[in-house]
Amino acid sequence: GWQGRNACVLRVRLASYISTDKNQYFWSAEGLTDGWQLIDGYQLTLADLPYGDFEIHLRGRTENRAWSSEELSIAITVLRPFYLKWWFWLAVVALIALLVVGIIRLRVESLRRSRERLRSLVAERTAQIRKDQQTILQQKQELETLNLGKDKVMSIIGHELKGILF
Repeated sequence: GWQGRNACVLRVRLASYISTDKNQYFWSAEGLTDGWQLIDGYQLTLADLPYGDFEIHLRGRTENRAWSSEELSIAITVLRPFYLKWWFWLAVVALIALLVVGIIRLRVESLRRSRERLRSLVAERTAQIRKDQQTILQQKQELETLNLGKDKVMSIIGHELKGILF
């Protein structure tokens, strides 16, 4: 059974049912142990195994020191977690790239909309300024016309007063 992360528990028994509590069990694995190791009780716990393929060899010895007739070999493969595989990192890089491209596109679109809004505002304000200029020019012409009329009236009044006084 599996105990957790990179751990495996193997329960072993001999086919001998005489004094089973005095039976001894040994295990070895190339690359993991130096020779045969005694198993404490009936359970072998392999924890924090490195990634890769292993072959666990098990054998037992009865109370009278007779070895089991056959050695049991169990193949174990400890897989790398998905987040340590090349395709996962490729997917992460691709997602980050897509996210960056998406953010850039959103920003460019936002800037385009702001530019269009500003162009519209500038056009609106420019039209208002031109309208105000037309109004000012019209008022100037009206004032100049009124000023000419006033000058005529003052000239006439001035002539009349001159004629009366002299």
